Amino acid sequence: MSVKIQNISLKYLANPYGKAHIDYILRDLDLEIKQGEFACLLGPSGCGKSSLLGLVAGFVKPTHGEVLVNDKKVVRPDISRTLVFQEYALFPWLNVIENVAFGLRYQFQDYEQRYMTASRYLKMVGLIDHARDSISQLSGGMKQRVALARALAVKPDLLLMDEPFGALDDKTRTDMQKLLINIWMELKPMVIFVTHSIDEALVLGDRVIVMNKDKQSGIGSIKADIKINSARPRTLSELGEYRNQVVDVLYGSSSGLNSSFDAVI
Repeated sequence: MSVKIQNISLKYLANPYGKAHIDYILRDLDLEIKQGEFACLLGPSGCGKSSLLGLVAGFVKPTHGEVLVNDKKVVRPDISRTLVFQEYALFPWLNVIENVAFGLRYQFQDYEQRYMTASRYLKMVGLIDHARDSISQLSGGMKQRVALARALAVKPDLLLMDEPFGALDDKTRTDMQKLLINIWMELKPMVIFVTHSIDEALVLGDRVIVMNKDKQSGIGSIKADIKINSARPRTLSELGEYRNQVVDVLYGSSSGLNSSFDAVI
C-alpha cells in the first residue's frame, strides 16, 4: 500500500481577464509514501505544498503525470483519502456527534451503528462528553478534534492534513500534535501533513519532505527528503541535528526564504 506521485506537473492559467499566460506550480515531481508512514510537507507559502495535497486528494487534476494510491490512479476525490483543513469545515447545523457520523451514512445503513462508530472516535479525541454540544459551543481546538474524529471515522487509507493546527494557540497546537501522534501510533494510516513550521514537522514526521519555490521560475520542487530516526515521544532538544539539516537545505536553495517562513525557524 502506497502513494506514488509520478512525473507530476501542474500549471495554472494566470491573469485570465488580461493577457493570459501559463504558470507552472509544480513540474516533473516524483515522490512515494509507503504504508504507515507519517510524511510532513514543509516549506514556505507558494511552494506548492497545498497544490500537491490537492492532487493526491483528487480535487486538482495534474497537467502531466499521475498520482497512484494503492496502485489505482487518482481521478476524483474518494472517501479512502480524507482531508482535514485548517478551517475545520464542520457543519454548524449539526451537533458534534452528527458531524462525526455524517460520512458514515455511506458505510452503514443502520443509524445505531453509525453513532456507535462516531462515539468510538469521539472517545479517541477526548470529546465523548461533548457529543450533543453544538459546534458554536466549541473552542478552536475542540473543533479541530471533531474534524479529526470525522476524518478518522471512515477509516481512510490516507489522511491528508493541510496546516490543520495553524490557527491554534501554542499550547493547543502542542496538545493537538500529541493527540495526533497517539492516534496515528494506534491506527497507523498513511499521513501527509502540510506545515510551515520546522519544529512541527520534526516532532510529527517520519519523513520531512522539504519543498521550496525557485526565485526565478516560481516553480515548487522537492529539495530534500529527510528521514527522522528518533523514537516517539520526541522533544525538540534531541532533534537539533535534523533541524540543522532542514535549515541548511532551505538556505542553500536558489530561492532563499521568504519572511513568512523565517518566522518559524
